[in-house]
Amino acid sequence: MSRPVHTLSGGERQRLTLAAAMALDPPILLLDEPLAQMDSDFTAKFISLLKELASKGTCILIAAASSHLYAALETRCFLMVKGEIYWQGSRQDFQKRWEEAKSLGIDVDGSSFLKNCLGKSPERKEKGSPLPVMTMNNVFYSYGQGFLLDNISLSIRAGEIVALTGPNGSGKSTLLKLAAGILQPKKGEVCILGKCIKGLSIAQATAGSGFLFQNPDHQIFQDKVIKEVAWGLKMRKINPSLIAARVEKWLKRLQIEYLAEEHPYSLTKTDRQWVALAGVLAQEQPLLLLDEPTHGMDCVSAGRFMEVMAELVAANTAVFMVTHHRELAEHCAHRIFYMEKGRCLVK
Repeated sequence: MSRPVHTLSGGERQRLTLAAAMALDPPILLLDEPLAQMDSDFTAKFISLLKELASKGTCILIAAASSHLYAALETRCFLMVKGEIYWQGSRQDFQKRWEEAKSLGIDVDGSSFLKNCLGKSPERKEKGSPLPVMTMNNVFYSYGQGFLLDNISLSIRAGEIVALTGPNGSGKSTLLKLAAGILQPKKGEVCILGKCIKGLSIAQATAGSGFLFQNPDHQIFQDKVIKEVAWGLKMRKINPSLIAARVEKWLKRLQIEYLAEEHPYSLTKTDRQWVALAGVLAQEQPLLLLDEPTHGMDCVSAGRFMEVMAELVAANTAVFMVTHHRELAEHCAHRIFYMEKGRCLVK
């Protein structure tokens, strides 16, 4: 309760906004992907809380791409397609339309998300060069008193996906920012591409990596998608004659070329996430650091994302990815690190 808001993790801030929305005890509660950044323990507690509120007469409307998480709550389902209510009915009637809903990208039973990613993921065999792309040795970090990250040592090799999981507030995003060089450790050493980043500016430290923030709105700021994707290339001082082709390549690869002239903030959050990702991938760095890249994505989008990751890993890119989607990590990552209370364990 006494911590500054900016020190909270993404999941903790989401809990805070939920608390603020619910503190007035409103008769109508409108929730837009409320579980997108939540760990599994809090998800179960929150569903129980919503069930209790509904039993007392609160009207709750939830927008989500994964309907199965809310199965204990639903009395009616609405299926939206291209801005219109395509179908509505009971949960039982909705089950009869599951195959149709799956084809539209909805995770109706908890397996659709994963099925769309399997077959598009890298082979789960030991990959990578003997030399790591990024290493941490005995790293400590704190935002104030007490260490948030406590004696972390790990490495990420070329040609592998490493997943980082754990409860909200355990330090996952902070660890990822240390791996990028956005933050500097209080103790210990971080090396990227064999070079210790201690004392370097953020621009120098991040020269070998691409970082995707958990919230795309913390990353995008241009007034056109095409300018947003090009910006990082200009900052990296890529040959100007190559930038247009590079931007076009990644817009097409992520299937968002039709958004090129749009203002990013006129797009849906998922599309803004694709734009932010395109800006990162266009830099074609050997190390990708991705913070909850699939949160809020429907099943079709998640499959498209994993297909691109598989191609990058096959080309020897290293991917270090924070995710709360345990099944995705277990099926798609070569290694999994689990964080709890600032310590990192190998699973």
